[in-house]
Amino acid sequence: MRLVFADTFYWVALINPQDDWYERVIQVSQSLTQTRLITTEEILG
Repeated sequence: MRLVFADTFYWVALINPQDDWYERVIQVSQSLTQTRLITTEEILG
């Protein structure tokens, strides 16, 4: 299993359809099979 760090850029674009990167982040998210996302509490806060 691959580990990938998800930063603020990723999370904001993922939940905001108005974000310029929304479509690309959705595409990347769907391609992350057998991948575990890791992040920090500071990013989620």
